Amino acid sequence: MRRVYPAEAHRFGAMRSSFGDASGMLIAQHQFPVQFDQERDKLEELDHDLILNRDREHAIRCLTEYTGTGDLGIGEWIRRSPPESVLAFLQDILKADQTVTWTGFRVLGTVHRTTRQALWTLEIFAKHPESKTPVFNTANAPCLIQGSRHGRILR
Repeated sequence: MRRVYPAEAHRFGAMRSSFGDASGMLIAQHQFPVQFDQERDKLEELDHDLILNRDREHAIRCLTEYTGTGDLGIGEWIRRSPPESVLAFLQDILKADQTVTWTGFRVLGTVHRTTRQALWTLEIFAKHPESKTPVFNTANAPCLIQGSRHGRILR
């Protein structure tokens, strides 16, 4: 079983570029595990800045088409949007394997400590039909780190 990166619990104002201290803070998730069976289930993840660097034209098209806001508004759009819309956006921007039935997602937010820019970690998950992996939504996400992880030692 593979564990996913632990998320910080959502904190109001933690993503503000000038004063924010979010580091892997949960923005939203839908049908996403704490740990999963690597033999059956699938997980794809990438930070949005890497997506922009690899294929800027594709990323800008996805951001404009789905969110209408560009990369600065990703977090708020994801928090307001139905899971089906977010999952479609993530599959497109991540260029996810179209033969896989993606069943869930998670989006984390981080304020870069040097540039103060918002960075978004985009993750999609596919639960195998025979998998016993438990999955969770934003409201019942277990094991969230309370407060900022800055200055903490994670084990």
